[in-house]
Amino acid sequence: MDCPLHPVELTISPNPATSEISVEITTGEADSQPSAGVEPTYTVSITDVSGNPAFKGKKKGKKFHLSVSSLKNGVYNVTVTDGEKTGQGKLIVKH
Repeated sequence: MDCPLHPVELTISPNPATSEISVEITTGEADSQPSAGVEPTYTVSITDVSGNPAFKGKKKGKKFHLSVSSLKNGVYNVTVTDGEKTGQGKLIVKH
């Protein structure tokens, strides 16, 4: 049951990043249009490789930007969830 039928896939660019990243979400559901023009809300969290939180917040829509200028150089895990489906990606920050 941990394997959803339509997982969330992330495209993170640029990667490695210096100041800002663009995150694009693909749900695998033929990217059906949201009902009545309502954009989905996602919870986004970024943790370092030790699991320490570096960012947590909510973003609307399947494409958004995040500032990473306050993050130290290193490798981070990016997790995006809509409450039902979850996707993960790797981010490298290099200043």
